[in-house]
Amino acid sequence: MAKKTATLALAAAMLLGGCATLSPEDQAKLDKAMVTAERASVAASSAQIEANAAREEAKKAKEEAAAAWSAAEKAKLEASKAGTSAEKSKRMFEHNMHK
Repeated sequence: MAKKTATLALAAAMLLGGCATLSPEDQAKLDKAMVTAERASVAASSAQIEANAAREEAKKAKEEAAAAWSAAEKAKLEASKAGTSAEKSKRMFEHNMHK
């Protein structure tokens, strides 16, 4: 975006001046603006790449958490079944002891 703005400024300067001649001071300012714009563009690209990587990590963590939750729910169900089975066995044992 900043690079585009600097390029447009150069084009406007050319149109206003009638040719591509700029004073040395204006050329230096334009060169500095172009360098600054390029750095800003690179920084923005890097930030976007980092944001995408963070988004992917968050997605992966969410999927892992969902899998862990599912495993915990399954373990809870199995424990409940085991508890019910143990209660039945205990009652059967007590019933047989009283016979």
